Amino acid sequence: MKIVNYVVGFMFDKEHNVWLIKKNKPEWQKGRYNGIGGKIESYDLDHYAAMSREFFEETSALTEPYEWTEFCTYGWKDGIVHFFYLHDLDLKHYGYVRTNTDEEVCCFGFSAAINTNSIYNLKWLLPLALDPSLDFEKNGPIIVNE
Repeated sequence: MKIVNYVVGFMFDKEHNVWLIKKNKPEWQKGRYNGIGGKIESYDLDHYAAMSREFFEETSALTEPYEWTEFCTYGWKDGIVHFFYLHDLDLKHYGYVRTNTDEEVCCFGFSAAINTNSIYNLKWLLPLALDPSLDFEKNGPIIVNE
């Protein structure tokens, strides 16, 4: 069986507002909010480039691969998801974010993002991405295997 690799990203501002996307597919995510991302394609240079590409495709906000920090890698029998965050403290990208597909992109306050109709793992992923005691750039992402 072929392993499929995905990227999911969370863009935060200085007040910890975060952009999420209301999923239409796959069916198990339909109607729920998740981070922005998708499948890593064969033409992507690496998963950082895939994150930048996916964010642009779904939001029209152009980010550079080096702006994203991988903070968690989640693996299961069928695939791997690389989770990223981008702290857009100077709001360089925020003004460009908009819905660019059939899936609506919305900005939520931190508490609302965790408590809204979101994918279950956002309850631990979002606090993890914002934990100031963890240095993902120095130590790398947390690895979680099912």
